[in-house]
Amino acid sequence: MLTASRILGDQVGSTAPVFLAFLAVHVIAGLTAVITGAVAALARKGSPRHVRAGHWFYRAITVVFATATVLAAMRWRQDYYLFLVGAVAFTAGTIGYQHRRRHRPGDTGHIAGMGVGVIARAVLRARKSAATNALSTHDHGPRSLSSLRWRLPVST
Repeated sequence: MLTASRILGDQVGSTAPVFLAFLAVHVIAGLTAVITGAVAALARKGSPRHVRAGHWFYRAITVVFATATVLAAMRWRQDYYLFLVGAVAFTAGTIGYQHRRRHRPGDTGHIAGMGVGVIARAVLRARKSAATNALSTHDHGPRSLSSLRWRLPVST
């Protein structure tokens, strides 16, 4: 049976080494997606920086979705909704990415796809943040490092 634990103030689903290994890759890929997504969003559209950051963003969210799928499968009963939101976010991001790669006319498909993907991830973060705050003790209040880690990706 997988047991829950706390790491750096956050509730994690299991202490099993395989779970923690996938979680570590998931977190690193997620941080990469946040940083490269912000760079792409702030760069002049169509510039080499925007294109390069966009490619890295898409690679990062691909890894995030792949690891989220494995993590959700390990705790399906508790985490199935994470897979569903991740699938929506990844599909929307793929639509936006493919729209640009296939040189479709106009920006609507690219902007809508990437925008829906970002919104789906923000909804997921908000839900996880609410769950984390509900499980937190008084030692881990809203100003803790744990809370900041959840709010940072939502703000981008």
